Amino acid sequence: MPGTTIEIKDRNDEGLPAVELGDILPLVEEQGRSLKWAILNLYAVGNPHRLGRTMRELGEEVSRSPHGVLLNWDELEEFSRSVFQIMDAVIVGCRDVDCLPRKDEVEQRDGDCEIVIRAIDASRWRLSAADDSMMSRFRHVFRDWSMVSDQHGES
Repeated sequence: MPGTTIEIKDRNDEGLPAVELGDILPLVEEQGRSLKWAILNLYAVGNPHRLGRTMRELGEEVSRSPHGVLLNWDELEEFSRSVFQIMDAVIVGCRDVDCLPRKDEVEQRDGDCEIVIRAIDASRWRLSAADDSMMSRFRHVFRDWSMVSDQHGES
């Protein structure tokens, strides 16, 4: 469903990356609370002990499972509070758990998702959403953004 993708590269006054997952989630909360969430790819530093795992265990679980790690909204918010830095991630939100893509098909099926959040590296995020008002919200809140022609970064 997401047809538009923006890439965000906001930096603070010192020139350091200024966007974290915790900055993105409040912008999608209204729709996001009702979605099924999955982390399909993850390379991050943090301490998700409230989710009952270490970051290493969480990363291994994401790697092992063909569907990544399934989370509800509250767990996704807890995850966002527990990471210090995300270097690479694909997080998807879908209306129905059956629509969540497998990791090996995310490039082909992420269009089935309502929201796709990609951490490209510690300084760049790509956001896609089926809801035009959400995309408008992203463009309004973030300063340094550009349109990307598809979810995978082809401009």
